[in-house]
Amino acid sequence: VLTTKRFLRNLQLLCWRTISEQTREISTLMIRLVVTIVFSLIIAGMYSNVGYTQKAIANRTGLLFVISINQGFNALIAVLNVFPKEKLIVSRERSANAYDVLSYFMAKFVCELPLNVLPCVVFGSILYFIVGLNPGAGNFFVFLGALMLEASTAIALGLVVSAAAPTVEAAIDFGPLTLIISLLFGGFFINLQSLPVVAEWLPNLSFLRWTFGSL
Repeated sequence: VLTTKRFLRNLQLLCWRTISEQTREISTLMIRLVVTIVFSLIIAGMYSNVGYTQKAIANRTGLLFVISINQGFNALIAVLNVFPKEKLIVSRERSANAYDVLSYFMAKFVCELPLNVLPCVVFGSILYFIVGLNPGAGNFFVFLGALMLEASTAIALGLVVSAAAPTVEAAIDFGPLTLIISLLFGGFFINLQSLPVVAEWLPNLSFLRWTFGSL
């Protein structure tokens, strides 16, 4: 009982601290949103009224893969630029037995998730209707749901890479590499059926593959 109470108390305090830190970074979030809006308008302009003809298939396929790459990269880089700088403080507090890893991870992930998935919601909302993807509210929300799940996965991957990397520089260097590996086995650049036997399991680890397939 005491362990549970301590865990919940730590979780409450860590959530409060995480939210306080996020409120001080409103200007950074606003910049991200402006960049997201501009980028979504550029892509939407390129693919506007893509149509439903046979020729439009290649354009739609390319668009969906561009969306998968963009949203995964944005969410991953956002974490890599922030979390490694906190590692020293977290390690010091953990060595003092201030809290456990689970409570920190839950507070960090849950409290930052709304702000991290907000750019992909804005991006998807602008692009979906300008391009003219499948009509219907149900299809639109499935589209946004896929992007939000991808962002959540990329955030978790960013936390793993940041925690494992010895320095901030190493995390920033290694993080994009994991995305490139996921990109190579995403099913767009190569037919997954033609992969060597020893590499057949790798596409299952590619979150870009699952995002692209769901879109």
